[in-house]
Amino acid sequence: MYVLLRIALLFSLLRVGFPALAQYTSWKPTFNPMDVRQALFYIQKPHLMNLSNYLGHTVRDKMDDCKAESALFHFRVNSQGKIDSIRVEGNLRAAYKTIIVTNIKSTEGKWQLPQNTRPEDYCWFIYPHFVFGYTYSCPPESMELYRIQQTHYEVYNRLKPQTETRYGILLSPRELPTMPRR
Repeated sequence: MYVLLRIALLFSLLRVGFPALAQYTSWKPTFNPMDVRQALFYIQKPHLMNLSNYLGHTVRDKMDDCKAESALFHFRVNSQGKIDSIRVEGNLRAAYKTIIVTNIKSTEGKWQLPQNTRPEDYCWFIYPHFVFGYTYSCPPESMELYRIQQTHYEVYNRLKPQTETRYGILLSPRELPTMPRR
């Protein structure tokens, strides 16, 4: 069972997307959450200028159980700076998925579009999100999944903030304060 889970997680790490989304694009919008009304807010919270931190900033850093959860959020920004498609895969609990999808949708209007944007232009982004529980008194199966998820987080975390892949722009995960342990 856990061998199959490990293989499935490794496959998702290597695949990083849906083949139907495959593209290399020269059209890349830039995330810019600041406008004149919000300038003071972002000066006080500069970490939210990073797209990954913006997408995950309202989700708890850790859980109070032995679980480690993650999900890949695939979303598409169109030529009008709107999010016109979102897909989610992973074992992240539904409440956290809903929060992140809401955060993705809230990026509309915060994209700086390249010059010479055409109506057919679009760009896929892939955001990996991780939430970790504690490892105190956890059964061996939970510890194994925790270690696998932690390895995935560490691999994704070594990426540049944005890495172009054939499936879109892969974002690094949001910054976690520390890996929780008790």
